[in-house]
Amino acid sequence: STALNGGSLTITTPTPFVRAYNTETFPHAGVGVATGANGGKVTVTALSSTTVRVDLDSNGDGTPEATVTKPWSTFE
Repeated sequence: STALNGGSLTITTPTPFVRAYNTETFPHAGVGVATGANGGKVTVTALSSTTVRVDLDSNGDGTPEATVTKPWSTFE
């Protein structure tokens, strides 16, 4: 993406996302991590099939600088 300005991004799912087929639009469990070239991370954790937590660790030290809990639907 041109939004990365030539940088890189690694996406992993240390805990795979899980959703009930045909009954849930969004995952009810799982964790996804996006790590930038400088070590900063965004961690997305499914709290339920309606709610997700997003943690921002801008320097990659393991301590989030910001955490927000939002409805999954805000990511559509």
